[in-house]
Amino acid sequence: MPVWKEDMKNLPEMVGMVLDAYGMDHEESCWYAKHARKWIITHRACEKIGDLAGVSMPEPPQVIHCDLGKDGGQKSAMIALVGWAERMVEGQRVRVWSTGEASPANNRNDHPLAMAEKRLKDRLILKLVFSGIHGDIYSDVEADFREPVSENVATVSAFDEMVEESPP
Repeated sequence: MPVWKEDMKNLPEMVGMVLDAYGMDHEESCWYAKHARKWIITHRACEKIGDLAGVSMPEPPQVIHCDLGKDGGQKSAMIALVGWAERMVEGQRVRVWSTGEASPANNRNDHPLAMAEKRLKDRLILKLVFSGIHGDIYSDVEADFREPVSENVATVSAFDEMVEESPP
């Protein structure tokens, strides 16, 4: 995704501070998705920041649903996991949980478990490290930049839904 210098001027301050704290280049790590009016961070940057911030996921994900497409299934998956951050907030270790999902409606690849895991991990990292602004920045594994498959069928995308639900 090309990043326009003008867009970087509007990078949320907290996002810039976190990227700077972990030595991440702003233009290589994120971009502004104008159609969705949201900031996007790369999966690679998310994982690197998670590692540097001491985010740990001490247990394997719990598979809630998995259909690998056999016998006419949908190739979909949903997993959940609790993540920890090493930083302390008011003397307490920060702990959050999240889910990751993938289905034909929001995923093009043939590996729904891998995509669900990426989404899950990035969501946990964003919640733990970008505290207070989760919802203002999303991982690129959430983004769906597909074109509609036909004039009669609109592509379902979490970003399209957010744009429709958000005020102008």
